[in-house]
Amino acid sequence: MKFPPRQRKGFWVSDVTWPDGRRTRLRRRTEAEAAEIAVRIEAAFLEGGEAWRALRDRLKAPKYPRHVRAFATFGELADHYLDQYCAAYNRSVASKESRIRMLKRQLGNVPLSELRLVDAEHYISYRRAQGVKTATINRDLSVLRHLTRWAADRGYLEADPLERLRMLPEPRWEGQRPTYDVIDAVFAELPSVAAPLFTFMRETACRRGEALQLEHWQVDRQSRTVLFPAERTKSGKSRRIPLSPVALEAVDAVPRVNQWVFYNPDTLKPWDSARSIWNRARRRAGVPWLLMKDLRKALAIRAAEAGVPLHFIQALLGHASVQLTERHYAQYSPGQASTEVLAALPPRPAAPPPRRPPGRVLKLVKG
Repeated sequence: MKFPPRQRKGFWVSDVTWPDGRRTRLRRRTEAEAAEIAVRIEAAFLEGGEAWRALRDRLKAPKYPRHVRAFATFGELADHYLDQYCAAYNRSVASKESRIRMLKRQLGNVPLSELRLVDAEHYISYRRAQGVKTATINRDLSVLRHLTRWAADRGYLEADPLERLRMLPEPRWEGQRPTYDVIDAVFAELPSVAAPLFTFMRETACRRGEALQLEHWQVDRQSRTVLFPAERTKSGKSRRIPLSPVALEAVDAVPRVNQWVFYNPDTLKPWDSARSIWNRARRRAGVPWLLMKDLRKALAIRAAEAGVPLHFIQALLGHASVQLTERHYAQYSPGQASTEVLAALPPRPAAPPPRRPPGRVLKLVKG
């Protein structure tokens, strides 16, 4: 029995179904580590008996006993958190590595026993002095809060010292509106080989990675839907969304030569990121501020202003909560909001002119 590892989202994954029917996905950072595990699993299956069960327990066992508190500083704990939690559960480990590296730069030498809320406040001041945006600082704080909570749950900390840490208030999005006229101007500058990819993203509001990794089996032409499985979504939840005629035309515009729907015609493999193509097109169109993710934002804003309920938009975008959809993607423009409110109110009759009270007559009495 073979268990060849496959590369998924920066990891080498071995998908194993054990004799008792349980399924395990083992993720490793290098192909060599994944290949070694695959060989060990094959040997255990061939040996028979309970060898496979013992191997499964060893592979799932933590590297360090939970009751051992062997971390003196925040930096040591952060490295352990990155290795034990992020590598196993996060889909974007590179992003977590970057934020933890920044946290360690300011808090790495702080003893765990002395970690306090004031240390997080010093970190906030440090990042603000660098001119970092509030949204970026909040993402760092989110990682920091989860790290200390995770450590407290596992006994590395007696209690979470940052339990009362709160996120910074973020200003409401006030960027330029990604109108369809602006998007069409950028699309006019796209090369013909890449236009179907971005057309599909615009019509479905899917994420860039979801479109780049799209395979033909995910597209159901009979029901005119596309399935994004859980292992390929940011939220880890699968979703099925309808396809417009334009989206289906974009799929059919690319010749079918392999399992990928959209691919680089030179390599016959999925586009690496397609960033350079998009950046070149938006500069030529004179709108360098338009981001690739603004294709999602444009559809969400237009749907919200058309009266589509936010929970429908949430399902389309694949968000974990309606609040996330409203905060980041479904902003109403002030002019559109006031226009819709006034249009919904019944017209009122014109108010009659105000009545003036009769003036007083003053009599002058000569003394």
